This record gives sequence, structure tokens and C-alpha cells, in this order.
Amino acid sequence: MSRTASTTSPNLLLVTKRFAEAEPLMHRALTILVGFEAAAGHRHPSDDFTGFNYRVLLGAIGRSESEMEAAATRLAGVTHHEDGRGGQRA
Repeated sequence: MSRTASTTSPNLLLVTKRFAEAEPLMHRALTILVGFEAAAGHRHPSDDFTGFNYRVLLGAIGRSESEMEAAATRLAGVTHHEDGRGGQRA
């Protein structure tokens, strides 16, 4: 990832059509939001907005509806460990 992408908003990258740089950043943001929900017990206020933008991004890079659903399912797999730390389900 370029230095610019690591310090730039994924939404800015989306609107400037820099999709390849935006996708990993937006995916990470959603992973963090899912972890927040698991830890806090409620959704983060940015969850719907970020999820919508991620879906727009996936459509812009040519992902099908089934691929978008698979991505959402993978993101939903982020859970709590028994010790309370967030992480990927094995």
C-alpha cells in the first residue's frame, strides 16, 4: 500500500475512483466497526454509512451481488474471543 493510501480517508479514495487503494482501508474500517459492536453491545453510529460505501465500492469494482453478500458474511465472522478480545473467528 502506498504512503498516500495509508494516510487518506477511504471515502475520499472512493469518490476519486481510487478503488484499489480504498478497498483494503474500507474493509479494515468495517472490521473495526464489527469488533466495536461486539465489544460495546451496540452498533457504532458510522456503521450504516461505512457499510453502504463499502457496498458501493464493491459494485464499482465489478463485484456481483453474491460476492458482496459473501464479503458481508466474512465481516460478520469477526467475533469476541473468550477473554474478551476482538478477533477473527477461526
